[in-house]
Amino acid sequence: MPGVEAAVALTGHAVMVVDEHVTDGQLAALGVHGFGGAHDPRVAVALAGDGPINVLDVLLVGRGTGRGGPLVHRPDLAETDRAVHAGEWRDQVDVYGLPDPASTALATLSLGIGGLPEVGIQAQGGDADVLLEGILGRLPAGEVLVASVTPGNARSLRFFLRHGFVPLGSEQLWKPSRLRPAV
Repeated sequence: MPGVEAAVALTGHAVMVVDEHVTDGQLAALGVHGFGGAHDPRVAVALAGDGPINVLDVLLVGRGTGRGGPLVHRPDLAETDRAVHAGEWRDQVDVYGLPDPASTALATLSLGIGGLPEVGIQAQGGDADVLLEGILGRLPAGEVLVASVTPGNARSLRFFLRHGFVPLGSEQLWKPSRLRPAV
């Protein structure tokens, strides 16, 4: 998404998605490296300046099934916290839900990190299972689907792991508003 920068950490590696004016020397001076340094809170604070910083997330990946499902577009749920949050940090956010207009359970499908499809779920119990299976069914079999989960949200993390998602790394996003140089 334009205006969003990121630190993505994979085992032993860090990918910094930052403005071209941030130099490798500045990143090195901040202590950025692939063994945790990319997610040092001081890095995000320095690079974001006065801009908002999103939470540190576990980056999980699953695969589409191409099986379809019962989900329908639910523009009536576009102003919920989950959908608004997705729109602040992701591109092309679509909101899906169950056909019952009384149901407020929803799933967002957007373009997230690296332009990959990304899912967000807001539901309780069995509705969450149906929503995720429906999103996976909307994607062609084998297509990568990303889920970003705050590590402290153990219930959500267990949910995605139970559905076959695997941890790939971590990500942190921010929207820079630099009143001074990044270092």
